[in-house]
Amino acid sequence: MSLTARSLESPHGEIPTLILAKAEPYLAELSDWEVDLEEGVLRRQFRFADFAGTIRFVNEIAKLAEAEDHPPDLEIRYDILDVTLSTPTVSGLTLQDFIVAAQIEKLPR
Repeated sequence: MSLTARSLESPHGEIPTLILAKAEPYLAELSDWEVDLEEGVLRRQFRFADFAGTIRFVNEIAKLAEAEDHPPDLEIRYDILDVTLSTPTVSGLTLQDFIVAAQIEKLPR
């Protein structure tokens, strides 16, 4: 089942941390995301024409994050947005992070 067809599991239940071997098929479904297993995060950088475009996208991510109760870390630098996903309850990556990444990719830019 593709990431975009999945829904998030309860963030309060037991969620296994993904290891790279399990993460690679999910990563293959995403564009330009990178896994950092040392930090236990999934990252991607987005570039925009201007600051206003960056902020519009941040607002779209915020709506999604609130709806899914799975907020990413966001770093804004004018026309660049760095998005970092992880699951703090397990101090690493879970399927939820990849599902949210896939949902972020579908947001209008």
